[in-house]
Amino acid sequence: MSHDAPTIDRALAKGISGTHQAVVDKVFQHPLSHNLTWRELTNLLETIGSAEPRPNGNLMLRIGGEQLSLKPGRGKDLDATEIMDVRHLLVRAGWSDKGTEPAAPAPAAAPDMLVVIDHAGARLYPIHGESHTMAVEETRHLLHEHIDRKRHDADRDEEYPADTRFFEAVAEALPATGRIVLVSEGKGQSNEAGHFIAYLTQHHHLLGRRVAVPLVADLSHTTVPQIVTMARTALGTMPST
Repeated sequence: MSHDAPTIDRALAKGISGTHQAVVDKVFQHPLSHNLTWRELTNLLETIGSAEPRPNGNLMLRIGGEQLSLKPGRGKDLDATEIMDVRHLLVRAGWSDKGTEPAAPAPAAAPDMLVVIDHAGARLYPIHGESHTMAVEETRHLLHEHIDRKRHDADRDEEYPADTRFFEAVAEALPATGRIVLVSEGKGQSNEAGHFIAYLTQHHHLLGRRVAVPLVADLSHTTVPQIVTMARTALGTMPST
């Protein structure tokens, strides 16, 4: 795909209807809109580009020379990750929140994330580049968020899917872009990373596609810097998003 400056049809951009402009506004809305429907998005894309259903159930969105493949969920509205993907598509194609002007350069991509997840909760850490040496003190400073399972699933059973609220809280805490490394301990039903991936596959498939192969570690005897090293090694074999 070309990395030249994006071009858009100026006459088309200036001539879109108020209804379509409202959809563009929803895509660029901050905080994110929670009522952008698939019908609204499809109608917009059919006007400024194309929205082509694929045999696998995906919807191929195209604007100019840019494209994006999404799999519509069961609900009528797009989720936050899907809206961000559509926003990035519009930006790459030269659209801004005005709909008629070249967009400013896209913001820097979110950092890759390490998620250490177990029966007690989850801890999220941004992961820096390979050349960065992380000290224990800095690791504590970089702690992004700690999610306590008890606050989300007080009546938790022993098996998935009783952890719906907990897993949803972890999913919401993750950034819209960047790769993800999950680290847990145990195998089978005792491996929380596996249950979380199953949840993402069903409810947040785009997030799930950004997860590297889940890692297993003895969390009680492995330091965070050691886990970060494991995560960087895994990311070395995973394509950038």
